[in-house]
Amino acid sequence: MLNIAFIVGKVGDPTYIQRKKIKVRAYKQSPQWLQKGIKPYTEFANGYGEHDNGIAGDIPTDVAIAAYINHYYSKTCKVTLFDGCQLVEEKGGLQLCNQMDVIFVIYGAAEILDDRGREAMRRFIAILKKTEATVIPSNSYYDYINSKIKYYKDLTHAGLPVAQSAGFRIKNITTLPQAQQFKDTILRKFGGKSVILKPGIGAYGVGLKIMKNVERTKQNSILKYFEKLQKKGYTHIIAQEFVRTFADNYEVRTYWVYDGRNKYKYAYSYASRINSSPSGISIDSFASEGGKMDDAILRNMKKLAQKALKATKPIDPPTPWLRIDIGCCLDNGKLEENGLFFVNEIETIGANLLVSKTKKDIIPLFSKAAYKIAKDYNKKRLHRTPMS
Repeated sequence: MLNIAFIVGKVGDPTYIQRKKIKVRAYKQSPQWLQKGIKPYTEFANGYGEHDNGIAGDIPTDVAIAAYINHYYSKTCKVTLFDGCQLVEEKGGLQLCNQMDVIFVIYGAAEILDDRGREAMRRFIAILKKTEATVIPSNSYYDYINSKIKYYKDLTHAGLPVAQSAGFRIKNITTLPQAQQFKDTILRKFGGKSVILKPGIGAYGVGLKIMKNVERTKQNSILKYFEKLQKKGYTHIIAQEFVRTFADNYEVRTYWVYDGRNKYKYAYSYASRINSSPSGISIDSFASEGGKMDDAILRNMKKLAQKALKATKPIDPPTPWLRIDIGCCLDNGKLEENGLFFVNEIETIGANLLVSKTKKDIIPLFSKAAYKIAKDYNKKRLHRTPMS
């Protein structure tokens, strides 16, 4: 029996099927696999225990993926869910992980850091490094993606469009003169360009600071920003050229699913940009996916994303899903007028989010990919020799 675990904890991205939000109790709207497969995991539904019968609330997408695998593959595998925070707060976390064959990390180090602090993140990372289970994404690939600056360098080396970037250690920047030194370095590296600062291991837009005019930015402002990050446990930041037209154009998140043959197949896209509406965001997609955007743009973005995959660190073991975010425009142009778009970010853990933005049946697609990887890599693990 194959033992699969998902480390979960994200509660802000509920399951949608055909763009309809599915709740635990909404059985009439749910497919059979969700109705039956979710039963062992109802405690992971938001709002559990607050309503009649103790079952209510949204179903996070990672929990829905576990439900699908539990329903269709229960004869060959057992699926366990670990709450990421509980895993590091309670004794025996490593022993629990060692009982698994394959562990998919969906709630990872960046989330632990944001929710529980740096010491908890260290314990979390230590568990995943010591466990006998196969961890997906691997610790080395997760560190590579989380550090960002590492894959930015690889993309730049491959000649792919990326905003100019540089990494900095901020742990010991505690005085105004040190803040001034940082400012001087930024001026040397970026000249008169505007710069955006973001935590090296951050996620979901946490801890961003824009320096539109570096020369006029006060040391005290820089120091206060660093102090705020240091209190949260951040030790590194990335400084990146602030693309002035980024907010005026759509940023496109392209989603990719592992095809079982060491390649990733395009799944769908989600495009968003800031506007002055009450929601503050405009949403669109490409014409072939029910939106208004030109499919020619999508074809070019898919080519760029595929080149980015080839230029960056090999993914071994493969992750079930990937997200490659593409922004516009490095030449201050417009997306619809063939402006120079660029690779903004690559995501693994956050790549199961926003399934509400497509009519495609994404949960089964993700679930089958995860099960296939778990089955294949468990076979490899069992056949390793003691010397390998």
